[in-house]
Amino acid sequence: MTSIKTQVSRHDILDIFEQHGALGGRTFLSVPWLATLSFLMRHADMPKACPYSLRFPSYFLLLTFYFLLFTSYLKYMPYRRLPKTDNARLVSLRKIVDMENWPINELPISPRLLQQSKAYLPVFDTLVQQYNITFESRVHSNKKYQGIVRNARMYISHFIQVLNMTVMRGELKKEVKEYYQLDPDDFTVPDISTEEGIAVWGKNLFEGEQMRIANGGLPMSYPTAAKVKVYYDIFMDSYQSQQTHRQSTERNHGRVFQMRDQIDELILRVWDSIEEYYADLLPYARYTACKKAGVIYYYRTGERHLSPRTDERIIEEREATLTLDFGDDTAADADNAQ
Repeated sequence: MTSIKTQVSRHDILDIFEQHGALGGRTFLSVPWLATLSFLMRHADMPKACPYSLRFPSYFLLLTFYFLLFTSYLKYMPYRRLPKTDNARLVSLRKIVDMENWPINELPISPRLLQQSKAYLPVFDTLVQQYNITFESRVHSNKKYQGIVRNARMYISHFIQVLNMTVMRGELKKEVKEYYQLDPDDFTVPDISTEEGIAVWGKNLFEGEQMRIANGGLPMSYPTAAKVKVYYDIFMDSYQSQQTHRQSTERNHGRVFQMRDQIDELILRVWDSIEEYYADLLPYARYTACKKAGVIYYYRTGERHLSPRTDERIIEEREATLTLDFGDDTAADADNAQ
């Protein structure tokens, strides 16, 4: 029968934990690692003559500890984040398509993913350009349009105020306001804060003015209905044009929006393939290779940045002081039997 003896002391175990903490640590392993540390600290210097039933759990946990330590080092990477804007998505797609110039034996993604990226790129690029053009056109025209809206609102408001003051002075009967769809007893200006309100009340004023004149009334002045109509017609032309711009922008935005999920899914599959391809590399080497292939990484607040020294430390840990010596323990078993 064989025995197991260890050359690891309490100080060695503490040093290993401190080195791991210096490299950033893994919080999700803290509870089992603390339990392991507690057990190892009690049994690290266990004498060789100690019963095998007590020594075996110690060695098993020690091996488990080193396994978790090394695998956590290899998996220690900053978090990645998919592109948030359409331009960023296009940059990622172009980065993927550029990999067609790589040697085939160094390509970290499948030819199918590469071809799919090449097919998606021009389609999505065209949709984004169309949306940007219509959006910029709408923004540019909207600056002029707001001035037109302001003038139309001002003239309609002034016309109604002059009509109300004429009625209040007794020059016109209040019943004439019914021609304009106005309440005879209400002397406030109706709501024309919206474009729809301007369109409705502008039409009511012109039709009402025509009916009042047809029934023997005199035309209003300062402003005249004819002058108000000039600004109203300009507003209606611009309003229809702006509605066309708005519909075009919303239609193009809808097309881009529908394709975003497909682009994000494709980029995610490509990044998964890249990380899997470089999974056997050390953290910094893997980080550098994945980033070169287009994967976007971000460091968390306070997170230690990966560097060549990170890989060097992992290599040093692989050559750590732990030595398991499996030797002949026949004499010890005989002593125990006695």
